[in-house]
Formats: sequence, C-alpha cells, structure tokens
Amino acid sequence: MYKNLHDFIHYLWDKLTGTEFSAKELLDQLYADGGDETAALTEPLIHDLLEGKADLDWETALQACSDVSYFYRSQEIEELTPQQLVAAVFSICVVSDSGQIDEHLTNILVFCGMLARFVEKEWDRILEKDDLKPEDLLENGPKIDEDDLLFLSIYLFSKDDKRIAPPIC
Repeated sequence: MYKNLHDFIHYLWDKLTGTEFSAKELLDQLYADGGDETAALTEPLIHDLLEGKADLDWETALQACSDVSYFYRSQEIEELTPQQLVAAVFSICVVSDSGQIDEHLTNILVFCGMLARFVEKEWDRILEKDDLKPEDLLENGPKIDEDDLLFLSIYLFSKDDKRIAPPIC
C-alpha cells in the first residue's frame, strides 16, 4: 500500500479526492490556506520533501508547513475539503521530518487527535446505516481508517535511523 511519505500522500490524495495526485494542486492548496510563509514553497521543494531528500531548504519547508498547519488545526476537521485534509497531513509530516518535532509537538498531537475523531465519525456514519452489509464496508468504508492513522503515527513519532531529516541549525 504505502511505505513512505511519497506513497502515503499519493494514496491519500487519490482516495480522498478521487483524482490522481498532483504536486501543483497540493501546492495550490497550501498557498490558498497558508500565510506569507507558505508563499516560499515551490513545486520542486514539494517533490523533494515527498521523496525524503536530505539536502533541501528545511528552514523554508518548516516555516511554511508549520504556518499552514496552524490554520488546519484551527478548523473543524469535518469542514476540511479532501485536498485540505491531505495538505494538512503533508504539513505535519514535514514538520516532523524537519527535526523540530519537539518544538511543534502540541500542534502535531492536536492534529492527530483531530484525525482520530474524524476516523471515529467516519465509522459512526457507516455503521448507522440500517441496511449495512459486510461487502458495503469494502466499498463505502471510511475515507481515512485505522491503518492510515497507524502509518501516520509511526511516521511522525518513530525516531529510528531511517529518519533522514537533519535538525535546523
């Protein structure tokens, strides 16, 4: 399914929006929702972040993604569009990768809690149907499920040697 941020963001975008992933559309969404700091993001930087490249402009990435993640955190998760939901997940992953997770831990934890509530509400929505059949779960299951949350939690909080993001000095 997905093994890294690139695969996970592509998977989420495809699943939530129903369209093929586009770095330009992700960037446009970040621009629309972010402040002045977000304007420094570029499409090549988005690609580098998704690919996990170590040699990139971490300061710009961190400032932009932490800025826009505060916007997403201030919203009701049910009110976010599918594109905003993916942009929010991307943003908190970049903050985690930047090596600055300790400074932004509250922001990341709040957003993880929002995602968990979103999954819970998705399951409630599905299970409330009177004519629910097991095969319906495969077709009409939650937009984000427990496996997605598990991957995201491991990605955000594991500190093994596979993490390539250097701390900002």
